[in-house]
Amino acid sequence: GQAWTNLAAIYLKRGDEAEAMRHLHQSITHCPQYPYAYESLGRCCFSKNQYAECIEWFQVVVDRLPHRHPVWNKMGLAYMHLQQAAMAEYCFAKAAEYEPHVLLYQKNQLAAQHAMRAAVPSLTVTTVACG
Repeated sequence: GQAWTNLAAIYLKRGDEAEAMRHLHQSITHCPQYPYAYESLGRCCFSKNQYAECIEWFQVVVDRLPHRHPVWNKMGLAYMHLQQAAMAEYCFAKAAEYEPHVLLYQKNQLAAQHAMRAAVPSLTVTTVACG
C-alpha cells in the first residue's frame, strides 16, 4: 500500500492527477487496510470539489485511525461546502478533541456553529388585532 501511495504522491507533484488516482486505487485494491491511500483519495476529491466522495474516503480513515485530526478537519470543511453545518461542527469538534492546541480547529468549529444558527429561522412574534 505504501509504495503505491508514494508513487501517487510523485504523480500528484508532477500534476498528473489521473495517474495518481490510478495508483491510489491500486493501493486500496492490494492493501485495503492501508488508510493513507484513502486519505490521499479524499484529498484529491476535495481538490476537485467532489465533497461527498471526499467524505466517504475520509470516513474510512477516521474509522481506522480516529486520532487523524487533520482528516477530521478536512472532512468538516467538505461538510461545510455541502452546507451540512451540524456534521461539519461534529468533525471540527473531533479534530479539536484529538489536537486541542490547533486553534484553526476551534475557529472552524465556531464557524460551523454560526452557520447552524444562521440556518435556523428566528421566531417572529406577530400581533393580531382582535375586534
